[in-house]
Amino acid sequence: NGKGVGKTYVDQLVAVLKRIDKNLNKGAESTLEGDNIIMTKENIFIGYSHKHADIMREIKEFVCENLDFETKTLDISECAGSVWDAFSKMSQDCQKAIIVMAEDEKVISDNSEYMQARPNVFIELGYMIHKCGLNNVTIVRSKNCNIPSDIGGLIHVVYKSDKWTESLRKQLN
Repeated sequence: NGKGVGKTYVDQLVAVLKRIDKNLNKGAESTLEGDNIIMTKENIFIGYSHKHADIMREIKEFVCENLDFETKTLDISECAGSVWDAFSKMSQDCQKAIIVMAEDEKVISDNSEYMQARPNVFIELGYMIHKCGLNNVTIVRSKNCNIPSDIGGLIHVVYKSDKWTESLRKQLN
């Protein structure tokens, strides 16, 4: 359908124009917050459980190759010192975040069982929402991962669902 293709092109064009405007105004004193953040090359942090590094790599590849952004991720095997210090330093310059929530742990509660992300992923989600603002954090969740009701209304993309990469593109641009 031609309508969807045109919208994707327009989204890409708007993103490129925002980057050009940002480069032209580099010396200008201004603060960009919330929906007004203009994407730069190195400002998307991807938080994930290392059990699902494959999902992170696919998202990272899509963001880098199709949206022309560089990403920052934390590899705890490369950390010197505390994981928290490495995480806060790695995410310091990020204006947006993608948090990968996948089925890591089985939870048994009130005669029901479900899968949810590891606790560190929830900590990274909360930190990035506080740092970047709610509109600048996108959850990418696996189909079988339960999301707690208090964050169920947040913007999220279901990994590998129909047109999931287009949904992610719209959230980041």
